[in-house]
Amino acid sequence: MLIRNPLINNLQLMNFPFLYQNQHHAQAVALFCMDFRFKDATLEFLKHEMQLTDLDIIVLAGAAKNLAAPQDSFDFKVTLKQFELSSKLHQIKKMVLIDHQDCGAYGGSAVFETSKAEREVHVINLRKAGEVLRQKFPDKEIILFYAQIIEKEIKFERIK
Repeated sequence: MLIRNPLINNLQLMNFPFLYQNQHHAQAVALFCMDFRFKDATLEFLKHEMQLTDLDIIVLAGAAKNLAAPQDSFDFKVTLKQFELSSKLHQIKKMVLIDHQDCGAYGGSAVFETSKAEREVHVINLRKAGEVLRQKFPDKEIILFYAQIIEKEIKFERIK
């Protein structure tokens, strides 16, 4: 249901997200994969472990891969645009990137010889994506994580 405010004309209504550009802020923006198996744990981690309660969320298959090793320039541009919007509209201070084990965008765990080899590919891509963001947003704190299933529990490893 659309509730109309008589003080806002139709043109303003179409541009609603931009009306209040400087009136609200988020702590961070987080990019993580769309994989349902990791969604709840990732949100809980961001809220409770990272203490990020006000954050923008970007959910894309492959997460950091879209900046580090995109399938095409469209994936890269769309992903970067989301970070730009979050920075511009919500004045975020932190950018969090989270990749995870057994990601379908990478072909899943089955394409790697070992879990160590799988982790290393993700770490390389997280670091590359982090560097892309550092170049574009030098004033933001870039935080990288790799999520994996250890003893039936999802653990988040900070990547330096």
